[in-house]
Amino acid sequence: MELSRRILTISLALSLVLILTGCEPKSEQAKVEILDLKIPPMAMKHSDLPDLSSMREDDDWYYAPKETEDPYSQPDEAPSLPTEPDVELTFAEELAQAALARTMHKVRYDGRYVKIAYPMGDVPQEIGVCTDVVIRAYRELGIDLQKDVHEDIRRNFSKYPSKKRWGLRRPDPNIDHRRVYNLQAFFERKGESIPITHDPRNYKPGDLVTWQVGPKFPHIGVVLEMVSDEDSFRHLIAHNIGNGPVIEDILFRFRITGHYRYQPKRKAKSDKAKINLVKG
Repeated sequence: MELSRRILTISLALSLVLILTGCEPKSEQAKVEILDLKIPPMAMKHSDLPDLSSMREDDDWYYAPKETEDPYSQPDEAPSLPTEPDVELTFAEELAQAALARTMHKVRYDGRYVKIAYPMGDVPQEIGVCTDVVIRAYRELGIDLQKDVHEDIRRNFSKYPSKKRWGLRRPDPNIDHRRVYNLQAFFERKGESIPITHDPRNYKPGDLVTWQVGPKFPHIGVVLEMVSDEDSFRHLIAHNIGNGPVIEDILFRFRITGHYRYQPKRKAKSDKAKINLVKG
């Protein structure tokens, strides 16, 4: 009896071990079915591959590597881009650009009488009036209106309004060239006086225009290459009417009293002229 109990206990323990270890009799194990999966055919057939035997070194797409390539070597210098040939500017174009450059200078409107050097004399760079925009622009081209105006007034004093308007008896190189009425007389005598019209196409870059802003306030400016947003035929003006040299669309804002072109023969810039231009 005791022996039967022991045998039963051992049998139960062995069954429990088999269950915990996952071991079951062969007859009770799950049958595993092995399936043969079919591999789909390749999208590209061997016949679709390029024939590498046809590669030639002279083909554009073929890259023949160098025998020794340094990954840290500098790349070949790229060829320079073609540039357009330099075109020499006309006198009028240069004058318009010189007048435009004047608008980049900070200048306080001040027309008081100042004694200046002669020739190539100039008032302090931080002050100026409308005539100084014209005078300084011409000096960029090597032309000294102070000297040219003074020499013509000295020889032809009666042709200028100096005596009638200001009661002067002789030329004054400190101020004569800085007066609009004197510049008008000078441009009429030495330059080209163009008929006044209201057609904007008649006013070209580099032209000089004078206006009468008030009964005793004449004004002068230089026509630029830039045009108005409102009229593509109407050029803008470089001038100083009180706020320093500026660019404005004022061609027909005031009554025009003169339209001139003064393009004298170029003169070489002196060292003194270069110094004055650097100062402003």
